[in-house]
Amino acid sequence: MVFAMPMMGMMGWWGGGMFGGRFSPLWGIGMMLVWLVIIVGIGYFFYRGLGGRGTTGHTADPALEELRTAYARGELSEEEYMERHERLQMRE
Repeated sequence: MVFAMPMMGMMGWWGGGMFGGRFSPLWGIGMMLVWLVIIVGIGYFFYRGLGGRGTTGHTADPALEELRTAYARGELSEEEYMERHERLQMRE
């Protein structure tokens, strides 16, 4: 109700009836949409902040990601993958 009360006043319900107020009904609907956009935007930023910004759960090291991709494509054997992975881990 805290958000709805000012919007009702903007629609003219308190100042002379539905259409007799200073503002048109579209003004109140527009203000409701503005609040909706603000609330959805805040929720989106919380979601992105808590979600890790789209990472897949692996480290953000591009060399490790490339190594995983090459192994997935079959360009590396398991032994080569493990050897390179260990070297990259020691680098950190």
